[in-house]
Amino acid sequence: MKKLMLMLILYSFINEVSYSQVHSSKQMIPLLHHELDGFVGTTHVPKGTLDNSNATLVLPNIGINYKYWFSEKFAIGWYNNIVALTYVLNSDTHQDLDRDYPVTSTIVGVFRPWKKLSFFAGAGLEFDKNESLFVMRFGLEYGFSLSNDWYLSPRFIFDNMGGDIQAYTLGVGIGRRF
Repeated sequence: MKKLMLMLILYSFINEVSYSQVHSSKQMIPLLHHELDGFVGTTHVPKGTLDNSNATLVLPNIGINYKYWFSEKFAIGWYNNIVALTYVLNSDTHQDLDRDYPVTSTIVGVFRPWKKLSFFAGAGLEFDKNESLFVMRFGLEYGFSLSNDWYLSPRFIFDNMGGDIQAYTLGVGIGRRF
């Protein structure tokens, strides 16, 4: 009987210790590794023209992006967008290069030093039926949480396509983490 009482007391003690350890620590929120968002914005191409005018060229831009988060701070992303108009590039390196709905696809590394601010940088291609261009992409975004897994993120993107061909994009994405 003493052995049974001792085992019951020991079992109760072990059970109490393990229960209190689980419930006394901060509850961990699991890392949602995948992130998918749609994006709309406007792109300014300083060396571009539309119908041979000297007006500032601001073009509509839509896209879709995917990120895989390795940790809370680091991710790899696949950023894709299309400029939804045709225009002409007049740069020193490419004279009168027609751009017909160019699609840009880049692989980027993402770094989030603070809870909502992310920086990204990477490379890819801008595909066009006339000529494809190599792209270096840099940017930042700030995520506003809409719910546990939905967010809204304004972002700024700088694309350098070699020499003096550059594009600046301002826009907003709405996405989901899963």
